[in-house]
Amino acid sequence: MAMSLIQACRSLALSTWLLSFCFVHLLCLDFTVAEKEEWYTAFVNITYLDPATSEIKTEKTECGRYGEHSLKQDARGVVVMPYLLHERQACDPNTKFAIPANASSWVALITKGNCTYRDKIRHAATQNASAVVIFNVGSSNANETITMPHQGAGDIVAIMIPEPKGREIVALLERNITVTMHITIGTQFRYANARDRNQRRLGDAAKKAISKLQVRTIRKGDKETESDFDNCAVCIEGYKPNDVVRVLPCRHLFHKICVDPWLLDHRTCPMCKMNILKALGIPPNADCMDDIPPDYEVSIGGPPTNAVTGASDITVNESSLALDSALHMVALPQVFPDTDSLGLAGESLNLDSNDQQPMASSDSSSTSLILPGEAGLSDVELSSDYAQEEVKS
Repeated sequence: MAMSLIQACRSLALSTWLLSFCFVHLLCLDFTVAEKEEWYTAFVNITYLDPATSEIKTEKTECGRYGEHSLKQDARGVVVMPYLLHERQACDPNTKFAIPANASSWVALITKGNCTYRDKIRHAATQNASAVVIFNVGSSNANETITMPHQGAGDIVAIMIPEPKGREIVALLERNITVTMHITIGTQFRYANARDRNQRRLGDAAKKAISKLQVRTIRKGDKETESDFDNCAVCIEGYKPNDVVRVLPCRHLFHKICVDPWLLDHRTCPMCKMNILKALGIPPNADCMDDIPPDYEVSIGGPPTNAVTGASDITVNESSLALDSALHMVALPQVFPDTDSLGLAGESLNLDSNDQQPMASSDSSSTSLILPGEAGLSDVELSSDYAQEEVKS
């Protein structure tokens, strides 16, 4: 009886620990994933000669997604994979790519997994790849793509494509068919509520800071009750016995009911403008920055600094879904002929569209799309915001 009771207690303790572990990691995920304010889709145009029909085939779909630190510009070249099958993830710095001798530019096709995106992209960039294409594998959604973080990989075009498209290109290359790829900018997505989310996070950080500040009660005979002592700078009233005051790290004190709302909104001392978040060492973002798995790195970049041209503009809102009349297609296959990719005039093009789920696209730069989602700002952006708030105060 005693043994069974002990086993039951151990089982309960283990279950509780697992639930707590999962909850903490979910919190961490909320503060680390999808922190960018905007992202871009990519049109992927592949062209190859079909050996069965001797016809040139061209397929163009908006299935790609630019990396967070990628150059937002066009790129083209012959698609190349690593020589060896076990090196297709390009995690080894010495990975050799099967670059054709006559290729003036080439695009590296790499499988996701086993190392960071930065390492994969850097290994291809050091061999003068004009672009890097990583195709997703092992995801529950085969057509899923993400905005890859790869800071420090160099100035290069890097995109992710879904697994079906990647395997389609791999199958062509394994049949020794030369595939040319042309990458162009698709649609720009912007999170409309990112600023609101930033303010909510700063408010949460302020609450955490306020809870750590000293609180004391004024007693009869304390120096604060003397007539020559400074009044509360918020209400301009003197201190009386039994008043509850808040003491800030700068040693200024105020009535608790007066200063708490101020600190929640401004996060600075009303007198000397000292920032309580900095003084207490509390980051404006969450402190869930623990274990980061391969193929994921913390987002610390700002908005893209390189020029972006040719992208439609879409605004994404966290709470609602609305489509303008200018947006005619959503999640429908799109096939576009691109005769100049091979520079062949007079040749008949057999258009073939086999992609599973290409991204939605729009021909109008004024298109507005509101989608459910959630996005925040990176640590650097948040730090900049509350620094500006301090100056304004």
